[in-house]
Amino acid sequence: MALFSRLLTFDEATLYRTVRNGLLRLYVHGAPTAWPRLLRNIALVSAGTLLPCLTIFLLRRPSALQGAMWTQVALHGFPVVFLVNLAMARVYTRHLDGLLSSSAPHNLFFLLGDAAARLALTILLTSLSFLLWTALTGAFAGSPASALKAVGGSFRFGIRFESLTGVYLYAVGLGAFPVFALGFLPTLATQRWCQALIAPAAYLLPMFHRPAIACALAFGVVSTIVLAITYTGLGLLPS
Repeated sequence: MALFSRLLTFDEATLYRTVRNGLLRLYVHGAPTAWPRLLRNIALVSAGTLLPCLTIFLLRRPSALQGAMWTQVALHGFPVVFLVNLAMARVYTRHLDGLLSSSAPHNLFFLLGDAAARLALTILLTSLSFLLWTALTGAFAGSPASALKAVGGSFRFGIRFESLTGVYLYAVGLGAFPVFALGFLPTLATQRWCQALIAPAAYLLPMFHRPAIACALAFGVVSTIVLAITYTGLGLLPS
């Protein structure tokens, strides 16, 4: 609770510095010998984002514990989340310095690119895992085409927390929150249009004036929009 209270009362500059330093420790490495540390950090981030999403899934579907849920998470979910986070970590290693010193429009384009890349990689890796599972076990009647057609439906159910695929998607999205904060906080502090978007919520609930809450609110709104677009887009795929 003490840490949570501190985050609520941090001003933009202090919170920004805290997030920046944390991301630099997590993702940026300057020598090949730092790879083990990077892989350990990515594994911790992946596990840390999976657990709360799994908890929500189990609250909605407690019967999943009676099946092979943990096997699916270990063989499919964790590798997907880990590989997406690792791929994005390589991007952050190269471009984090630019994000720290760029203008607000550049930061927003970077964040949109980050969201699009995470979503695309999650769908791609899930598709590959379905194909691999089909080849190894004969699932989906042994048909690669059927396996690929099942991907869209799996994500549509998953967005409603009705399949584990959604757990992995939400975990990947949750892992983007620190980078979102790093790009959003300077924008909130310097751009009037961004302040104007937050102002109605801040007027109704004064706690939204606090940067940590404003950042979480904006992240939630953006995530909802991305999920709605994804859900609609997957519904247009042939079944």
